[in-house]
Amino acid sequence: MAVERRYLPLQSTRHLGRTVQRYYFFTRYQRLWGRPLHRPLAWITSGAPVEILRALGIDCVYPENFGAICGARRVAPDLCRVAEAAGYSQDLCSYARAGIGAALRPDLAPMGGLPRPDLLVTCNNICGTVLKWYEVLARRWHVPLFMIDTPFVAGEPEEHAVSYVRAQLREMIAELERFTGRRLRAGQLRQRIMLSNEAVRLWGEIRGLCRAR
Repeated sequence: MAVERRYLPLQSTRHLGRTVQRYYFFTRYQRLWGRPLHRPLAWITSGAPVEILRALGIDCVYPENFGAICGARRVAPDLCRVAEAAGYSQDLCSYARAGIGAALRPDLAPMGGLPRPDLLVTCNNICGTVLKWYEVLARRWHVPLFMIDTPFVAGEPEEHAVSYVRAQLREMIAELERFTGRRLRAGQLRQRIMLSNEAVRLWGEIRGLCRAR
């Protein structure tokens, strides 16, 4: 007979819930304070270089994370059916179908859906579906789409792969500077990268603690 294991609730769980609520609260009302402050809103995939956008004063939201919220709220099946009724295949990833469905019918999505983006940024280092997903969104919203193509790398990347991605990042920075009318400051970018590295370090530490018995 299996023995049920009980775990003490972590104090951080309560704080994490508040952080997520605060994040989506500010995202939901970004249109009210973002435009007066000239802060564009980007929909961005999880593998895209968010540090560059944040350093340029661009606010970011992740439709993939929102798809998980749709699933937790049990509205993802309805949103998927909206996408399927619009002609998108059932074989598509449910994140993409729910995301497209939420864009088509935000009234069915939690919090009335995500606010309309000013630009889209995607990177194919997580999957290929995001490219077509974001092309659909770009056509719907009539907003620019920025895409970073990353080659498959097993082990340490070779110099030609690094040069290929570096050139794309520089091109994207130039385009984003024209889009925002701002110059990317090295100090701002360095600060964002330091924060990202610290988050990765802490996540690795947390994963290590999860192995404790």
